[in-house]
Amino acid sequence: MGQTIVARIIRQFKETGSLTPKRKGKYGRKRKTTPKDDSYLIRKSKLDPRKTSSDLQKDLTSSGVEISASLIRRRLISAGRKSRRPQKKQLLTLKMQKKRLKWAKKHTNWTVEDWKKVLFSDESHNILLRFIAALKACAVACTVNVGFPSIVTHL
Repeated sequence: MGQTIVARIIRQFKETGSLTPKRKGKYGRKRKTTPKDDSYLIRKSKLDPRKTSSDLQKDLTSSGVEISASLIRRRLISAGRKSRRPQKKQLLTLKMQKKRLKWAKKHTNWTVEDWKKVLFSDESHNILLRFIAALKACAVACTVNVGFPSIVTHL
């Protein structure tokens, strides 16, 4: 180690009482986006959550800011915006639309009592859980074997 380096280290220790250098001013790479750019990205992302980072990149490029899509993803993640993939869903064909319309027209005159008799597919899980709970309750409370129809009527 050179004599000047040693002298500088000793002088720094005498002045500051520490060997770690104190940096003056800003250090590190300058950010490519300003806080205004970041808030613009977040606002655009909230307005249209389905916009991809590439779409947001095109928006920023048109306003004169050149940044990568990965940088946009990092900025959004640091702002608490989680990335999501849209759920793939089959679009309704013309045939499906006609069938639905026909079904809806057929059932327009149904009463509330008629609709109460219908089991919708999203309810089947809840009914199954209630059925299992009723079975457990019967198994604990009853010593006699209870038949299936009597359990269903108690739900």
